Amino acid sequence: MRTGEGFPEVDWNQYRWNAGLNLNLPIDRKGERNGYRAALINQDRSARGLELAIDNIRLQIREDWRALDQARRTFDISEINVTIADRRVLEQTIRLENGQGLAKDLVDAQAAQLTSQNARTAALVGHTLARLRFFRDMGILTINEDGTWHEESPTLSAK
Repeated sequence: MRTGEGFPEVDWNQYRWNAGLNLNLPIDRKGERNGYRAALINQDRSARGLELAIDNIRLQIREDWRALDQARRTFDISEINVTIADRRVLEQTIRLENGQGLAKDLVDAQAAQLTSQNARTAALVGHTLARLRFFRDMGILTINEDGTWHEESPTLSAK
């Protein structure tokens, strides 16, 4: 069993060879695929939820601003009504003193004056509530421990 060069000839029958191969091919990964899709769906759902929350906050701020503006206009109108009612009472008082007016007209003017003053007070309360709601929703209203409120002014950075 020798060859001419001094190397022995190999007897292949003496040796046993085993070879193995482990493959983890992505043939059946339905569960992983479904989990990934569910994660993407949840991510999109969360993004839509965030967008909805932002839109709702913006909408609330706009509604608060409109309510505040309307309350200011209502108060301005009530101020004008009080001025008119005061003038009417003064006019009826002067007319009554000069003998040209009736006591009933003066009483009516005084009742209208009281009504306009009550409306002005209600408008002032409405304006204050609208302002506080606006500041609360903007995040610049804090309540102190003693129950008073503190309006924080937003800090503006110099550019």
